[in-house]
Amino acid sequence: MERDDLREAWASLQPDAATQAAVERALARHSLRRGMQTALDGERRRTLLEIAGNYVVVIALGSFAADHAHRPADVVGAGILGVALIALNVALIGLAVALKGIDYETPLLPLQASIETIRARRAKLTATVLALAPLAWAPLLVVLVSLAGGDAIALLGPAYIAANAAFGAGVAIAAWLLARRYRGRVRSRWLSWASNALSGHAYREALERLASLERFKEIA
Repeated sequence: MERDDLREAWASLQPDAATQAAVERALARHSLRRGMQTALDGERRRTLLEIAGNYVVVIALGSFAADHAHRPADVVGAGILGVALIALNVALIGLAVALKGIDYETPLLPLQASIETIRARRAKLTATVLALAPLAWAPLLVVLVSLAGGDAIALLGPAYIAANAAFGAGVAIAAWLLARRYRGRVRSRWLSWASNALSGHAYREALERLASLERFKEIA
């Protein structure tokens, strides 16, 4: 075979520019999907661990309430905490199911919209948990005093427990106001994350990204 024939044969094996560009785009989309799947699989595993940990605490609280059935305050305190954790787990299970149901073979825009929807749900749940967490202080105090061998009502009195409940509500309101006022001004990464979540900024950002994707889908 002549040299020119060899060159023509070799050139026929090489993809043209359009084909090569299409292959590169397909590889980039595949790499992006794999990256999304890896990140969200990790998020799903963390969510499942959180659910399992919450149920362990719920079981422990149930056992505590059964052992202290003769103390209504202990039963009520454990019950409030247990119900709160069960409600949290209902929301977390919904997130885990949504994460499991993502189809990574769908086009990128619907895929990104599904992911942003889940992120918005997670941000809303985080904001709710941070806002309501201080309200758990009063029932937690009752349980902790009992675990230490005391009786919260006898030792502290109903008025003190009620004052702690009011204090928890005050802390919740103050934390929300401070998060809104000082969001973006703190240097601590944890405080920055907490202020973004508690103020609702993270949730609003997720909704804005989702709305942008929906508008882009309409244009496309």
